[in-house]
Amino acid sequence: SQASLRGDAVMSRACTALEAHSLQPCDRCLSHDLCPVVDGVAWSCDWISKHCAHPSWVAGGNADEVGRRCNESDAVPSTWGAKCKKRCDEQIAPFSCAPGNCLNSDFPCRWVEGCMPPLG
Repeated sequence: SQASLRGDAVMSRACTALEAHSLQPCDRCLSHDLCPVVDGVAWSCDWISKHCAHPSWVAGGNADEVGRRCNESDAVPSTWGAKCKKRCDEQIAPFSCAPGNCLNSDFPCRWVEGCMPPLG
């Protein structure tokens, strides 16, 4: 199971402080279970940008599509995704794919507000 229960809420496995599927499209994410379900479509955590992405944005294999749709700008670092050079699709800590691979130093420890990933 990707999530755990806390009261009636289903909590994310990657970030137990946040409810599963509680993020919005294009929000920074650590796992698929944080991304929203919109009109019956489950959004996923893109392995390059680590933003919640619609499946059609990543289906064509265009690595820049998520960045374009989520308004990333090379001139504005606060808009940048994780900028992972190689596949980083781990869903729980320790996110061993990040060091030396993901260029944004905020990923993963300061990536999602209110979330410090638990040790995996």
